[in-house]
Amino acid sequence: MDLLRTALVAAGVAAATLAATALPPAEAAWAAPTTAAQAPTITGVTYGSNDVAVTGQAAAGATVEVSASSAALAEDGDRTSVSVTAGDDGSFRASLPSESESGEDLRYAEYTATAAGTDSGSHFVDDVTAPSRADLPPTPVTSKKGLQVQLSDDAEDLGVQHAAINVSLGQIMWVRPGSADATLEFRSGGRTFWFSRSALESLDRQVRGSSEAGASVSLIVLVYRSGDPRSAASVLTDPGASAGAGTVMGFNTTTAEGVAHLRAAMELLASRYTQPDRAHGRVDGFIMGNEVDAQWEWSQSGEKTLDEFLDGYSRALRIGWLATTKYSSSARTYVSLTHSWTRPSGPNPDEGEPTRYYAGRDVLDGLVAQGHREGGFPWQVAYHPYPQDLFDPTVWDDPDATEDVDAPVVTFRNLDVLTRYLERPELRFHGDVRRVILSEQGCNTPSGDRDEAERLQAACYAYAYYRTRFLDGIDAFILHRHVDHGAEGGLNLGLWARDTALSDLAAPSRRKLAYEVFRDIDTRRSLQATEFAKDVIGIEDWSEVIPGFDASVLGDRRAAVRTGSVVDAPSRPGRDLAGPAFAGWEADHNVTSVSVTDGALSAAATSYDLQWRGVRRRWDGGLRLGGSRGLAVRVSGVADDEAVARVRVTTSDGRVVDADGRLPADGSARTVTADLRSLPRSAQVAEVQVWVRGNGSTRRSTRMQVEDVRLTTRLSRSTAANLLVEGTLEATSATQARLRLDLVGLDAYGAGPAVVLPCGGWQVDRTPLDLSSLRIGRERSVEVPVHLGSHGNGTVCLDVGGERIQVAVDAPRISLDDLDGDGAGWRPGSAVSAVAVVSAIANAPGRPAQGTGALEATGSAAAPDVVHSVVRTFDTPVDLSAVSMLELSVNSYGGAVGATSYEAVVTVTSADGTTRRTTTSYTPDRWNRVTVDLREWDGASAVSSVEVGTRAVGSTLPAWAPRFQVDDLGVVLGGLTAAGG
Repeated sequence: MDLLRTALVAAGVAAATLAATALPPAEAAWAAPTTAAQAPTITGVTYGSNDVAVTGQAAAGATVEVSASSAALAEDGDRTSVSVTAGDDGSFRASLPSESESGEDLRYAEYTATAAGTDSGSHFVDDVTAPSRADLPPTPVTSKKGLQVQLSDDAEDLGVQHAAINVSLGQIMWVRPGSADATLEFRSGGRTFWFSRSALESLDRQVRGSSEAGASVSLIVLVYRSGDPRSAASVLTDPGASAGAGTVMGFNTTTAEGVAHLRAAMELLASRYTQPDRAHGRVDGFIMGNEVDAQWEWSQSGEKTLDEFLDGYSRALRIGWLATTKYSSSARTYVSLTHSWTRPSGPNPDEGEPTRYYAGRDVLDGLVAQGHREGGFPWQVAYHPYPQDLFDPTVWDDPDATEDVDAPVVTFRNLDVLTRYLERPELRFHGDVRRVILSEQGCNTPSGDRDEAERLQAACYAYAYYRTRFLDGIDAFILHRHVDHGAEGGLNLGLWARDTALSDLAAPSRRKLAYEVFRDIDTRRSLQATEFAKDVIGIEDWSEVIPGFDASVLGDRRAAVRTGSVVDAPSRPGRDLAGPAFAGWEADHNVTSVSVTDGALSAAATSYDLQWRGVRRRWDGGLRLGGSRGLAVRVSGVADDEAVARVRVTTSDGRVVDADGRLPADGSARTVTADLRSLPRSAQVAEVQVWVRGNGSTRRSTRMQVEDVRLTTRLSRSTAANLLVEGTLEATSATQARLRLDLVGLDAYGAGPAVVLPCGGWQVDRTPLDLSSLRIGRERSVEVPVHLGSHGNGTVCLDVGGERIQVAVDAPRISLDDLDGDGAGWRPGSAVSAVAVVSAIANAPGRPAQGTGALEATGSAAAPDVVHSVVRTFDTPVDLSAVSMLELSVNSYGGAVGATSYEAVVTVTSADGTTRRTTTSYTPDRWNRVTVDLREWDGASAVSSVEVGTRAVGSTLPAWAPRFQVDDLGVVLGGLTAAGG
């Protein structure tokens, strides 16, 4: 989910820290409150199959009234009570029904014991002996490797073993029903609740995509504000929450309706995702909220002391535990914490008791103390050990991550502080150490040289994974993020870089180095994949920084075996796996439905073009391979610049074989045959998956078609081009670039000869290539010099065996001013009194968008809708005639009372006096990307200045003096010609 915004400011700001406090002695921290000698106490509440047993102590022979109530019961005056007599030793035991007369499930009730006018205080169910609906074992996994999955198809490719998925309760739950086909009704506590069928089906696709790929899935249960009048968000939100603060809201366990809705939502999720048939997918863990120690931002509940906050949050946590274990005996419930161990992650209003941000260790202690007072239960810990500075991936050097229990922060460097602390007897539950998953943390790709930045990010992940792999007590390391996100304050945490040309803030564009490390780190290739990281960290052996490191156990997961394919090759048909109606075939990743039309299996898909979408079939008893040497699949209806089909075969003993084949861009049908000669004749096929993908994130793909699937007894050579080609353009100056073509082998027999050809307006020397040795997974690179000019459409071609392959190339970006220097060339424009380069910003996101500096402008008082601006002038006009657009990052404080929007106004001026201008709405307190289209503008050949301004629209203020920031001024090149063209 989105990162802790305040941590972006506080992670490196000493002024925001608080002194570490010593751990209080166990007997002092968790002593029961002092009461009168005759006051009864409840020692345990056990929810059984037929009744609820309440045990306790009172005065000998006292009459004790034991009552069960909840917020819902108390409001209606519905109360379940029974009177018992304490024995000679003062002990008593009361038996209550497990359900009230109104249908309330008393597993959620609040129990009290009253005798002689005094009561015990609240106690809740702390033991459940009633069987769950399903005695499901935890999902079996082979490693700790996990990911907050965005692309489920890619997650299966990566071998993800643990997945975390956000659930917005306000999005799935309604306060009133919609139409019959849009509404799912659910009974809880004797009444009906309503849920959005489409929102749940969307969640189903996410859960099922990960769980069917073998991952153990955890749901992160959240409440966001919502403007939808049907949404239950307002009912689920803590009524004490402050109106103007918070990204995620605290749970409402104060009112009857809040409790009833939270309980129903958790029961719905648990019942849906713990079904033995896995119809909707399987969930093992439920994380209640996000980073609750930073409640002001991530569990907004208003100004509250820690005890006040935990009084409500612990009840939500308990509801989660009781609801999920009602349906699954192995379900786990987690509390979510930041890396701030003894130092709160954000500022509190004064130096007294914290009321907004708490120390994570204090939250753990407080929950245990709450359990001693009200009944303990087995909550677990979902920790976020980000690097101390979220922007700096050198986590192995975190200065405040010390090895003592009073460390200000717990990051990957000192992660054992957390596990050692949880081993303390007073932190355990019934003697068992509480388990830990690392449910959200990542490594930033810093600004600067791309290759070096990606090496730092990947080294950070390698270090963090090995640190976790060899630390007992931690079950999963779930990486955040899958794809870089444009609204994370300048952080780039993804395994994929994002496509910045799209409005979608997390559209995948290209894989980073960390992708390869992530893919291989839990396989036999682990050491090979992370060898580079030792130089980055400055070590010769991993044992220098990883206690207990043992290279011999790193191959936890059996990776898929890449095998070759042949395309449109003559074959000898074998067993037909499609049949006349494709019986047994069903939708796989990113496919919403399948149907048989004219004898072919048609799949309706929704995904980015570069994502896999597909169909599959399973054989429970296995399908004997016998004498078959290949599996042929005929695929059509796929159109792209460079489409690929994958045939994935999984055997009954867990082996996975992948074969990729190239598809033409014209959408015509081709037969891709996977080479299965590496599998023994005795192999039993358990599953066949047929996937296709394109090569770009800018288009959505909506369909694919499978015409035939059959085993073959002979493997012949391809009659069509069968290799992948990717182009990367790197600018070496404002007028020169270098084009690199990366060719990847797919063919079982090699690719044969090829020739680089001019096409698309470029002039390229004909370059012959011998690709006969380009076998499976092998890569060859060819470089072509490029001159930046005014024509060409960004393509180059290869002729492979008479077939032409056209390769699209992304335009590179050149920085004009990264603002990491002294800000030379910048000056105040209209209604601005001063400009300066700063390394930190007082408001969110707190840091420059890229690098170490950003330009900050101090506005002069003027009407809010007046443009306050800064100007960057160039001593010599810059030739941007080869540029498609100018882009930069803008941020401001906001604060214009009554403003309906904020706008950035960017004006590019030429030496000839002509201009190009764009006006863009933006969101304050975060970096916003602003672009200006420079195509077809004659003035681009001599740009003399760039003016960047902001204004507030609709504000009622008579005058406004804003502060705003500008960073990372650059251009994206377009309209390219090859050298000599």
